Parts: sequence; structure tokens; C-alpha cells
Amino acid sequence: MTLRRHADYGWFWLALMGVGLLTCGALAWLIAAFRVVLPYDEVFAGLTLGQLNAFNSRLIPFMAHDRVAFAGTLISVGALYVALAIFGVRTGQVWARRALVISAAVGFLTFLLFLGFGYLDPAHALGTAILLVFFILGVALKPSENWPAISNAPASSPEPFWSAGRIGQAFFVLIGVGIILAGVTIAFLGATSVFVPEDLQFLGTTPQVLHAFNAHLIPLIAHDRASMGGGLIADGVGVALAALWGYRRGARWVWLMFVGAGIPGFVGTLGVHFATGYVNLWHLFPGFVALAIYIPGLIATYPYLCGPHARIAPRQPVNPVQLGARTYSVGR
Repeated sequence: MTLRRHADYGWFWLALMGVGLLTCGALAWLIAAFRVVLPYDEVFAGLTLGQLNAFNSRLIPFMAHDRVAFAGTLISVGALYVALAIFGVRTGQVWARRALVISAAVGFLTFLLFLGFGYLDPAHALGTAILLVFFILGVALKPSENWPAISNAPASSPEPFWSAGRIGQAFFVLIGVGIILAGVTIAFLGATSVFVPEDLQFLGTTPQVLHAFNAHLIPLIAHDRASMGGGLIADGVGVALAALWGYRRGARWVWLMFVGAGIPGFVGTLGVHFATGYVNLWHLFPGFVALAIYIPGLIATYPYLCGPHARIAPRQPVNPVQLGARTYSVGR
């Protein structure tokens, strides 16, 4: 009987990390839709949901819009990681593992932003700790050399630089870079000034009034903003690296990954503004620009990515007497 080291299943833990992000995002979306403020939020602020509503009727919708946008970001990142782990890392595509590891490492580092806004969300901390365990296991358990790998697409003439496929690839690299820049901006705001002028216009108040009402209110608002910024940075890094390194003719799963990661992100970021009444065209302009690039990008890359599938290289038989550092066999 041939046994394969557990290292061959590092992809499973990386996929489980993605599933965890999907779960956290779905739960965060449900909470934002029905309650917004959790009991431990009320304890931190020393205020109930009713008191927050009584102080400013737009405060809860504003917090809901932040939390739904953060939830959409989590779902987007989760979809990205699940696809990279199952269809990339599991099949031996080195670029997919590198993209996932770099993106996730950046995301975990942004957790330290709580030092800036001063509120450690217990649920966020617990979820991050669990996901970090999955990440460490996935990184530590590297695939063995005998694990099958997907071969590159059949040799063909180079794709013209100005072809629709290459332009579409450039669009997704641009989207990834744009998401990174948006994430850096939002994370910086969340850890420092928190609000932009459009936020205060919607709330009809000033930071001074909010602070005078309750000193913990702004940190409570800030932690969602900074967390969303960190999630966007990780998402943008993953998208940009996937577009740069994983763009192969016939890689249909990469195109479907862009679809699965993009839809929840745009719905959460743009749709929630209309649901909560926070409709400011200047504030939404970057999101609509990204959407205007995303849709043509999907159209342009579809013929290139959704052509013939890349072939999976056959598994090589393992010599029963071969004992190596990574693969071994035992028998009776």
C-alpha cells in the first residue's frame, strides 16, 4: 500500500481558510442586515441599539453600510482563496500557491490596524486566530514533488499585445492594483481620521459631536472601516497576482474565479449604498469606475480563458522500494 505524506494535503487547509472567510462574510452580512450592532459592541460603547438610534437615526444605517461592504470583501477574498487552493494549489500550480500565500500574509498583517483605532473586536480576533491556524498548516505542508501538476497550454504563437485577451488581462491587473489602493486608503482612514466629508454629510454631524456623545463611538465605527481596508488590500493582491501569473489559455477556472470573487465585492460595496440611502455619486465614483473595467475585462478574457482546458499530467507510479524525504511506501 502506498502512502502519501500529509504534506500533499496542504491545499486542503488553504481551501478551508477560504471557506472560513466565506462563512465569516456570510455571517457578517446577516448581522448587518438584521441587527448591525452586536452585544459586545454595546458593552464596548456603553450604549444600546435604541440609544444609538435615538442619538442619530442615520448612525445605524451608516454602520450597516460599512459592515455589509466588509462582508462582501470577506466573501470575495474567500471565493478567491477557495478557487486558488482547489484548482491551483491542489493541482501543483506553483503560481497559485504563491499568490494565495502572499495575499493571505498581507491580510493577516492588516489585523494589527486595531492598534490605530483602539478597538479589538472579539469575534474578529477569534476568527482571525482560527484562520491563521489553517494558513500556517497550509503553508507548512508543502506538496511533494510527486504530486501531479497541470501542464501549460499547448504551444502556440504568442498572443498579440493588443489582442482582446491581453487587454482583458491588463484590465484585471488594473482592477487588482485599484483595489489595493482603495484598501490602503480606507485602512489608513480607519486607523486615523475615520471619516471622509461625504460620510459626515450623510450623518449630518461632526467627529467632535460624536466624540462628545460617547468616546468609544468613533473607535467602534473605525474598526469596520480599517478591517474592510485590510480585506481589500488582500483581495487586490490576490486578483493582481492571479491576473499576472495565472493567465493561461484554457484556464476556465481563473475566469470563473474572477466572476465569483467580483460579484459579492461589487454588490456589497455598491449595492449597500442604495439600500441604506447613502447615495453620493462622488463617493461611489471609484466603485463604478472599477465596475466599468471589470465587466469589459470579463468579456475580453472569456474567449482566451474559456477555451480548451489545460490538461492534467498523468500521475507517475511510485516505486514501492523508493524511500524519499517526501514520498514513501510501506507494505506487508
